[in-house]
Amino acid sequence: MTKHPMHDMEFSAAAQALSALDNLGVAELEVLYRLEITAGAVYGDLADLLDDRAVAEVLRRNGREELGHAKRVRRAIAMKGGIDYVAPTYLEDRYSAALPNHVTSGMLVSMVAGERAGDYDYQRWAESELNVEVARLLRLSGAEETKHAERLAAALGLE
Repeated sequence: MTKHPMHDMEFSAAAQALSALDNLGVAELEVLYRLEITAGAVYGDLADLLDDRAVAEVLRRNGREELGHAKRVRRAIAMKGGIDYVAPTYLEDRYSAALPNHVTSGMLVSMVAGERAGDYDYQRWAESELNVEVARLLRLSGAEETKHAERLAAALGLE
């Protein structure tokens, strides 16, 4: 299998490119997997920059759940890839992601919107997925993205 060009992008660019797609094959699921493992790490790194312990804990919890999404994506890859599928060596490599020196409230509000958009993407991908179990896994991760948004919004006092 040829390496998808999205693997050579940085985190935000790869996320935007994947979001533009209506369905995901194995190559695109590999991109999603890397995005999720990167997101898990980025949330922890951002939490370390915060003085607000409650918001930091929400970010850490959301980050742990992003790693759970990655595990689901790996299962989906295995289902779609079949018994001959061999994971490429770069699959465990995180995307490069520029981190700020400090986290602003505007960034956190944008993260709420980003989580909601993530649910929308997951649901759209699930709708076009022919494999019922893969679609279920996508829907489950999508629903959790909305929970991440709600949790962060509540910690920020937005809802």
